[in-house]
Amino acid sequence: MVKKDNQKSNINFREKKLELDSILSKLQQEDTDIDEAIELYKSGQQIIAELLDYLKHAENSITEIRSNLDKQK
Repeated sequence: MVKKDNQKSNINFREKKLELDSILSKLQQEDTDIDEAIELYKSGQQIIAELLDYLKHAENSITEIRSNLDKQK
């Protein structure tokens, strides 16, 4: 079950990363309307926050795994 949740999280991370890449591409286009650019920027900031949160949880998981391994030694 953990493996399935982890795979789902990885897919979600990848999807969010791809969505962020798409937003960045749109923001770099010269013909992007200013109102659209503002909305894209807001969306990008939200995605960045979600990705950072995911990475923080991953870091905490790794720290916990290392701690458990050290206790077993």
